[in-house]
Amino acid sequence: MLPLPYNITDTDKEFGELLKGKLKEFSATFAINLENQEKVLQYFRVSLEHCNANNLPKSKAIWNIASYVSIISFDLKVIVKNMTFAVLEWEKRYFARQAALLIHEACDGLLNLLGKQFREILKDLPDSDSLKSDLNIIAKRLNDYKVTHKPNLNTIRNFSIAHRDMEVLSQIEIICAISWVDAINFSSEFDRILNDLGSFMKKFLTSGYFD
Repeated sequence: MLPLPYNITDTDKEFGELLKGKLKEFSATFAINLENQEKVLQYFRVSLEHCNANNLPKSKAIWNIASYVSIISFDLKVIVKNMTFAVLEWEKRYFARQAALLIHEACDGLLNLLGKQFREILKDLPDSDSLKSDLNIIAKRLNDYKVTHKPNLNTIRNFSIAHRDMEVLSQIEIICAISWVDAINFSSEFDRILNDLGSFMKKFLTSGYFD
């Protein structure tokens, strides 16, 4: 019987060959990154508990956004790690679909969180003009990413992970059409935005007293 008609591009094959000699290096990098993500999330958890205990609603709102960004970044790194080291073609595309679902939901969630309420807190800080400029740059990158990738993410999410289309042949076709390296690339691009947003939140959190 013939195998499923996976879209295995030349770039997929080249990356697969490259990966064979880099497994140890990549594994060590992922391990360090994931350990750091967990430490950051624990720090945020303690900070949120402090806000709750001391009735600091504005501070809690900011720490909550920072924690949300951290969770998305943590989850995405775990997905990309598993997608990178996956051997079976279906397995690669399973993690690609999980990445598409996470990013699809996170795009809108982040843009909403960084909206009016967040900017109201920002405007009262000493360095508000600089922070607003940085925020506008990141918001534009999120919007640009959404415009570029949302159609593809939406197709993958709706038809092959959320199972909105019960026509199984269509689902199989969409899943098989996913390129392994393309999925790693669109995931890594979004994670770079998350990393820069995390750096912005760190700057924001040290810029003043909110409550």
